[in-house]
Amino acid sequence: MPSLIQNYKEKETVAKLKKVYSTISQGYLLAVQENETIDNWGIDSSNTTEAALKIVNVLKNYIRITRICDTPDGNCMPNPIYDLYRV
Repeated sequence: MPSLIQNYKEKETVAKLKKVYSTISQGYLLAVQENETIDNWGIDSSNTTEAALKIVNVLKNYIRITRICDTPDGNCMPNPIYDLYRV
């Protein structure tokens, strides 16, 4: 029985990841159609945080986003130390 549950959870996770990948990929293709390739989005590779925010600012027009986590206090991300003890 535990093996069946594990197998189900694994398939569920894979399906969710495929959906996320598909959504981001479609959003990216739409963004490229209107804004040219990512090389023309004004992204400087020396600052990865700033580059990520620029990518999000372009993609958010093409993907339905519920929340953008750009605060330095990390409110949107779980505390990994806490998650280790939450078993």
